[in-house]
Amino acid sequence: MSANGSNPRLDRIEKIIGQVVRMTKEAEAANRKAELANQKAHARFESNLRRWSALGVKEARNQRRRSAEMDKKFDKKMDQLASAQLINEEGLKELKASQALTDDTLRKFISSMLHPRNGH
Repeated sequence: MSANGSNPRLDRIEKIIGQVVRMTKEAEAANRKAELANQKAHARFESNLRRWSALGVKEARNQRRRSAEMDKKFDKKMDQLASAQLINEEGLKELKASQALTDDTLRKFISSMLHPRNGH
């Protein structure tokens, strides 16, 4: 004999309530399991995000260092080119002066050849 006085309808209601309680417990357990999995995934994501952020900062620092080194090399090359340009300009001035002297000497030589010096 059941606690409800052998009432089949109440027996069915008790059975349904029992199933609902069992399903609710199972759903709560599944939700706790899913929540735990989500927390682990979230923690793993945050860990990866921190690692990626640190790598990004490190790469940015390395890039700034490489850029500074390239700037120094560029400045050094520009100084070398400017110095070479000054040397070339000085050489060109000397070459022009030498060419003018050669031109003047050649004109005088040609002029002297046009006038005989033997008294004729």
